[in-house]
Amino acid sequence: FHSPVFNTLLVMQTTNPKDELFDLVDEDDKIIGQALRWKVHADKSLIHRSVTVLVFRNGQLLLQKRSRTKDTYPLYWTSSCSGHVTAGDSYEETAKRELSEELGLKIKGRLTFLGKDLISFPEETEIMATYCYETSDPVSIAKKEIAAYKLYSLNKSFFTKIIPRLKITPDLRFIIKKYLKKSV
Repeated sequence: FHSPVFNTLLVMQTTNPKDELFDLVDEDDKIIGQALRWKVHADKSLIHRSVTVLVFRNGQLLLQKRSRTKDTYPLYWTSSCSGHVTAGDSYEETAKRELSEELGLKIKGRLTFLGKDLISFPEETEIMATYCYETSDPVSIAKKEIAAYKLYSLNKSFFTKIIPRLKITPDLRFIIKKYLKKSV
């Protein structure tokens, strides 16, 4: 069995700790309990929190290709950085942590909140907070997390030629439709 949603062939080598504890929330984002990472990824009824950050460097959007050791969507292109909110953390704390861990970026300017959305994937359900961050600082990717990254101009070609050819995560597809298409 091989699925882009849950890569069972690589679970033993994943960089994602299966024993990470997440807050469970209802559809209104109120905490109702807690569960381990592996459990929320196996039960779509367990809503948990995540963040995604769109990083713009010198006017271009940075997208990352997830490493082959990710437990969901390995080697798919996704937003600049993303992650699950661990139990007790806030969305913004998590966004700042992921920027540092995945891209080596320390927040110097403003982290702009774009919105929160209830997202349902084939194997899990999340409330995802989306942020935007603009920087000219150099990026230092975490090679265990990210296979590659690339900067893109948000023009017609990006939406009509580039994105249709990339293997992208469902959350990036959602972000493009909700937050990025408006920019062109």
